[in-house]
Amino acid sequence: RCTHCHGSEGNSMSASDHSAPRGGGADAARLERPADPRELEGIRRAVHMWLGGLGIAPDLRDDLVYATSEAASNSVEHAYPVSGAASTVAVTMWSAADAVNIEIADHGHWLQPASGPSNRGHGLQLIRGLVDSVTIDSRSTGTTVSLRHPVPSTHELRPAPMHGR
Repeated sequence: RCTHCHGSEGNSMSASDHSAPRGGGADAARLERPADPRELEGIRRAVHMWLGGLGIAPDLRDDLVYATSEAASNSVEHAYPVSGAASTVAVTMWSAADAVNIEIADHGHWLQPASGPSNRGHGLQLIRGLVDSVTIDSRSTGTTVSLRHPVPSTHELRPAPMHGR
């Protein structure tokens, strides 16, 4: 069991949720969830706990959790016009010497925003206001939102605890 991925409500990541993501280090983690709004709380909790395990300051942790949640919410809402078995959102997290990295990926096709006035459509602007670097890679196979945020030079990242690997 990976303690930073298990919530108090019993939501947990299965062994298949863990892999050796990009960073490949001991602190790397990955989870994949159904593209369902009810799954967003578990995603937020897992990201929060992972960042806490790295020793990220609470304010920065909250910003990164919020940005990740917004990107995952966009995948849930926009990537899959009809829910199906292949409708998933994957979150991959790893740290580098001077930054944390979080990728949110789906395998859907984002819908074009409706034209005309709306109170919606501010999610990406919000994400860009919270995270230093945001890139979006949209392809026919899905969309990946990559978040990278520097860690202050006075802060040394410590490996997030991974129990029961």
